[in-house]
Amino acid sequence: MKRVWLWIIAIMIVAGGATAYYLYSNKEKEQDLIPALKAVSPNTPLLMIINNPYQLSDGLQQNPIWQEFLKIGSFNELNRTIEVTDSLIRSNPELADQFKGTKLVMSYNYAGNNDYLPTYFIYIKNGQQKSSLQSVINSISTREGYSINERSYNNQHIFEAQNKEGRHIYSYTFLNNLFVFSPTSVFVEDAIRQAKAPSILDDPYFKKIYKNKDIDADLNVFINHRYFPRLVSFFTKNTLKRSISSFNSYACWSCLNLNIQSQRILFSGYSNTNDSLNNYLNLLLNQSPVNHTIDKALPSNTSFYISFGISNYKTYFSDLENYLRKQHKFYQRVERLKKIKTDCGVDLIDLFTKISDKEFALAFTDIEKGGTSKNQLLLFELSNTDDTKDQMADLLKEYIRRQQKKMSLKKTIRLGGNDRYDIFQMPFDDFASVVFGDLFASSSFKSYTFYDNYLVFADNSKTLESYLKSMKRNETLLSNKNYAQVKDNLDSKGNMYAYLNIAPCLLLGNQYLDDLMFKNILQKSESVRNFTAAGWRLGSQNGMIENQGIISYSGGASSNTENLWNCSLDAAPAIKPQIVNNHKNPDKKEIIVQDVLNNLYLIDNTGNIEWKINLSGRILGSIQQIDYYKSGKFQFLFNTKDQLYMIDRNGKNIEGFPARFKSPATNGVAAIDYDKNRDYRYFVATEDLKIKVFQSNGKPLEGWSFNGTSSQVTQPIQYARIGSNDYIVFADRKKVYILDRKGKERVNTPWNQDISANNPVGLDLCSTPNNSRILYTNSKGEIHYIAFNGQTGIITAGDYSSKHWFTCGDFNADGKVEMIIIDGKDMKVLDNKGSKLFKHDFDENISNAASVFTIDKTGYIGVYSNDEGKVYLFDRRGSMTKGFPLNGSNGIDVGKMNNRNSIYMITGNGSGGLILYRIAN
Repeated sequence: MKRVWLWIIAIMIVAGGATAYYLYSNKEKEQDLIPALKAVSPNTPLLMIINNPYQLSDGLQQNPIWQEFLKIGSFNELNRTIEVTDSLIRSNPELADQFKGTKLVMSYNYAGNNDYLPTYFIYIKNGQQKSSLQSVINSISTREGYSINERSYNNQHIFEAQNKEGRHIYSYTFLNNLFVFSPTSVFVEDAIRQAKAPSILDDPYFKKIYKNKDIDADLNVFINHRYFPRLVSFFTKNTLKRSISSFNSYACWSCLNLNIQSQRILFSGYSNTNDSLNNYLNLLLNQSPVNHTIDKALPSNTSFYISFGISNYKTYFSDLENYLRKQHKFYQRVERLKKIKTDCGVDLIDLFTKISDKEFALAFTDIEKGGTSKNQLLLFELSNTDDTKDQMADLLKEYIRRQQKKMSLKKTIRLGGNDRYDIFQMPFDDFASVVFGDLFASSSFKSYTFYDNYLVFADNSKTLESYLKSMKRNETLLSNKNYAQVKDNLDSKGNMYAYLNIAPCLLLGNQYLDDLMFKNILQKSESVRNFTAAGWRLGSQNGMIENQGIISYSGGASSNTENLWNCSLDAAPAIKPQIVNNHKNPDKKEIIVQDVLNNLYLIDNTGNIEWKINLSGRILGSIQQIDYYKSGKFQFLFNTKDQLYMIDRNGKNIEGFPARFKSPATNGVAAIDYDKNRDYRYFVATEDLKIKVFQSNGKPLEGWSFNGTSSQVTQPIQYARIGSNDYIVFADRKKVYILDRKGKERVNTPWNQDISANNPVGLDLCSTPNNSRILYTNSKGEIHYIAFNGQTGIITAGDYSSKHWFTCGDFNADGKVEMIIIDGKDMKVLDNKGSKLFKHDFDENISNAASVFTIDKTGYIGVYSNDEGKVYLFDRRGSMTKGFPLNGSNGIDVGKMNNRNSIYMITGNGSGGLILYRIAN
């Protein structure tokens, strides 16, 4: 069935677009479209006109956006149709010649309760065209093994194709001078009846919108808003179908003119309204377009926003009142407004009429797994900021007085230096939906503050604090390159703007889209994310609403790193989040992290929390994965101050664990597999200045004879094997220890070294002990080394404070260890001899050590600053990776999440959760 569809639709394209093949150009003759429009049902939700089908299809073959659609998979059949078109033209040039200048009309109508199907219309000029079409259809049907049966309906011949099993494949008819084709005979019969009945051409609103189509556009799309919502509902969750289907009052008709370019899809056109039908867009019809500037007050991590430009709030609220009356929601609103006025003595409609200037906007910043209930902002441009502060203060005072109880609705936060902001609690978190309607029905705004000349509401005070930090750092949406692509293609004046950052908003698909559609999107998410952003503008003009839109495409070469998802934890991360292996599905790695409430989480690659367990305390060091059962399945090994844990992938304790320490641990456990046979030994330093060693089953190891250290060991124990010798390496504040398997000193090392407390020792390993060495710094920032043959020395590399951070690692994959020193705002990267490779000066102090990551033999240096709320990533040349710095905190991990080329970074999001980025290559 699918294959014959390709051939039949190909005929449509040949007939409609042969003009391009012969380099023939001719303006549209309106009368050629009239028969088709008369046969279209007035109840059709969607109507399309392809103005030059073959030229469009020919261009699509070279269009990168179309090729990306093919990767997504939903357009492969249509692409095959285009290929068949070429064959038809070459084999039937006379057919192409006969249909010069003809357009293709397509209407979509409902076929049952949960489906829709198209009907195709082509204007037939003469009997020769009819005969040629009939001949080609017969030829294709014979080739495919279909039989063509003829029957009569209302004195009209209908031709129906059936396969060998007698199954209906398609139907068509020649209706006077019109060729009608559809996969269902019902729609062909509808067209026959419709040709003699009142049509959409008798609808004055369609006629008005039809006159505004662009005949030079690739595609004209006509939307009948009375019936279109039901079509949209076919792609949504069952829980949303009814509410979407009922939203049929948006407008009467819209005409959108589409042009598909190499890096964007552009939309333009108009919508019209009918006051008697209570269309929603009437709210904008009486407003003059205003300059769109509120984006300067939105943060750079905005995933979605919709803003309104209102020139006259009194008119706007009056029109909204009329709209709500006809929606039967007016009196419910009135009662709620009365209750609020009783509680605080303020008429909210009057308040927002007085304080609001030209724009207000609803925005979502970090989209989290499960929806948009968090990280919402509502901004109002103010006519007078000082007056608004006084009026909002009076509202809170009166509310407290009428409640007749003591309460505090204000707190002050400090964002560094002398910058202080007051955050207030809003007594009525539903005020937005009460004042401005159902668009805000799912929003809850519990806090507010003032920034510049804006009143900013949020779902909680943490969201406001994060917002203010972004503004303080001048990280506005205007600095977002994805947004710039959208803004540059939309006019600066309008009455409504919408913006969608596509990658983070993919998470919403699970909440809104049909399961099958969402599954397909996830499977093809790499291609979907190459469509970076979308924007839409509406503006009142000449009694209609002008539409303007764009979908931008990066071609896989976006310079922006993408925020893929956010995941809320019960509290802020306490340790660095780690990317870990998933033995059930190696192509889908996972993330493990602990929060400050001692909850341990395992999170899948889409941001879904698989499990959460509470531990006895804070994890020391990192979490390691080992194959405890030697079965190819991984377990998690880690320790708190009091216990050694081993849990399986389901969050269950392995038998014999947790094992309790007799003396509290002072560092994180190190798992050492001497002979690569998965017979592990676990090393932990304790407060009694011992190094405890445990067998694989968690029991103490017999035969370990190390006497102890002079002070506590707080950094991880490390292991090296050089030749046939094992070396167990660690340090306290006075000495570096190099031991054998039994705990005996293998290398005699100097005493009383004043080793820096912040930093672990580094290993610079070669094939022989003479060339291998241990690197460390003292409290003065001097770099020392001890060779595995006992030789010592100092590497001259500058002076550093006692608060410096020291990291070793082969980040440029040359087989030699590099050294990274961070001291205050300065980072220096040195080769293994101490020569400077590059440096970077940060804007603020960095209070954490750098991390080294190597992916596919490519090295990266990662740095984060909790004070600044920023993460940085540098390549081997010292250049900052595209899209950085990014928002982040509480440590980072960088690696692959699947078997594709993309690199990912997980970090804290600054508001009690995690954020996953895909890093631009």
